[in-house]
Amino acid sequence: MRLRRRAAGLSVGAVILFVIGTNAEAVGIARMLESDPGLGYQVLGLLDCSDAMHGVAEVPVLGKWHDAVQIVKELRVTGVIIATSAIDTGTANRLARDLIEVGCHVELTSGLVDISADRLLAHPLGTRPVVYVEPIRRFGWRAVAKRVFDLFLATLLLVLTLPLLIVSAVLIKLDSKGPLFFTQLRLGRDGVVFGVRKLRTMVIGAELMLDDLRDQSEADGPLFKMRNDPRVTRVGRILRRLSIDELPQLWNVVVGDMSMVGPRPALPAEAELWTDEVRARLRVKPGITGMWQVTGRSSFSFEDYVRNDLYYVDNWTFLTDLAIVAKTVPVVCFGKGAC
Repeated sequence: MRLRRRAAGLSVGAVILFVIGTNAEAVGIARMLESDPGLGYQVLGLLDCSDAMHGVAEVPVLGKWHDAVQIVKELRVTGVIIATSAIDTGTANRLARDLIEVGCHVELTSGLVDISADRLLAHPLGTRPVVYVEPIRRFGWRAVAKRVFDLFLATLLLVLTLPLLIVSAVLIKLDSKGPLFFTQLRLGRDGVVFGVRKLRTMVIGAELMLDDLRDQSEADGPLFKMRNDPRVTRVGRILRRLSIDELPQLWNVVVGDMSMVGPRPALPAEAELWTDEVRARLRVKPGITGMWQVTGRSSFSFEDYVRNDLYYVDNWTFLTDLAIVAKTVPVVCFGKGAC
């Protein structure tokens, strides 16, 4: 980040700035920068672009957009981010010119959400600068490479974890009555239903008890997450914490129902509550691990879960899969966020 800012002409120290706009994009940018100090920005507030002043509860509103130059001088602001969705093109151009003239660094958002910056290429189109979005290619040699990687890693892990699976099976049988495995219908690529298999971690009849526990869910949206779920057995709690219960899904990868990396395999009942945007996650195979799992796992909200999955689908590369697999190892070892 320091090298990138230095290349853009920004100082190595924190960039003190305000965001022009009070709409969802502007507020989202301010929140993001405040929550991640490592990005190197200190947000003072927002400037309103509407005719009348609109307050924003989450972020201070410093004034109106036409006071931008004056505020830059008074507060010694070093940078400004213009939320392009909050302001018309003519005003954005005028502001950019005026702010640059007084030595302020100006950044304009692309207006795109969840598109990797690596896929964006700025170039001139006649007299106008435009941004080209590189398409995602999930077919050809890339698809073959992903499948070969899935088969190799899933087979290797099945062999290496076989002793662990045997020990887990014995403990499950000693701890509670019931079958060794729990099979549940999930949605695969293009909405195809398949049976996902896990080591049983709950008591018999756990699904019938779900309706009575639904109002105690600690996750929003259609997801059900409960940290101290009374249906989970003593051994099951350990297996879940260490993600050992997920190991039988490696067979789903071998037969082609799942991938090592992808969105979480959703229940058909969850999909009934999805919007068309969320359904886009069915463009790829579900995975044993994914961006949501290594970023926040069960601590994230449904909105975060969807956004992480859609970001993966929209920006997939083979290198992304390798990075997620590498990040999964410490997440599983420390049991971060599992429940």
